[in-house]
Amino acid sequence: MSTPNFQIKGEDGKNYWISRSVAVVVIPLFKCEGLTYVPLGKRSKELNLYPEHWGIPCGFLDWGESAYEAAEREVLEELGIKLSDFCFNRNPQPDAVMSDPNPSENETVSLRFIVNCKVEELPELKTSSEVTEVKWMEVTRNGWKQEKLAFNHTDIIDWALCRSHIDGF
Repeated sequence: MSTPNFQIKGEDGKNYWISRSVAVVVIPLFKCEGLTYVPLGKRSKELNLYPEHWGIPCGFLDWGESAYEAAEREVLEELGIKLSDFCFNRNPQPDAVMSDPNPSENETVSLRFIVNCKVEELPELKTSSEVTEVKWMEVTRNGWKQEKLAFNHTDIIDWALCRSHIDGF
């Protein structure tokens, strides 16, 4: 389970972050029989942030791992999918870095990875200690049923659909 960033209280009474964590956010887009799907996991009620909300794989980098290794690990831990078995575009660098501080949040720097996968059938998803339910959600560039997802994952999926080459793979 991830730990939150640390704060100290300044002499002026304000809270100041003394570190900024780095997290990966993975948007796996699976194309199957002409349709595009995103795998979602329902966050455990034991998690501090957004318990029992659906979301895409995300989590903090561990010491000694690259950003892409963290992305692969999070997808495997949260959905039971080994990305390298299905996806052809192993981009070792993120598609975007989001680093603008937001004082209402914990100022995490997030590295977004769009991962395009073309499959003949959708792989089986598996639950974990952090994710109690899993499912496939169909999405299209022209709109999709936007569920109330954790964090800003609805916006991130929209962003990824606009940036991906989903139609061409």
